[in-house]
Amino acid sequence: MIRRTVHILIVVAIGWAMLGCQQGLFPEEVPRTQYERFDKRRGIFRPKETTDPRGVPVPDLRARLSVYK
Repeated sequence: MIRRTVHILIVVAIGWAMLGCQQGLFPEEVPRTQYERFDKRRGIFRPKETTDPRGVPVPDLRARLSVYK
């Protein structure tokens, strides 16, 4: 009886975790920091992603963390 209850709880927990991972925590169009909001109002565009040599999109940290030019 206890073993069956534990198995049911494990299945429910795995199902709940899989359903919870389908949607992101924050929408993409919302700025993450006040600096992104400032840049958007000033018309400064910093790409969030770039492609590596293999063509895979990766976060463009170098452009986002660099000093304004």
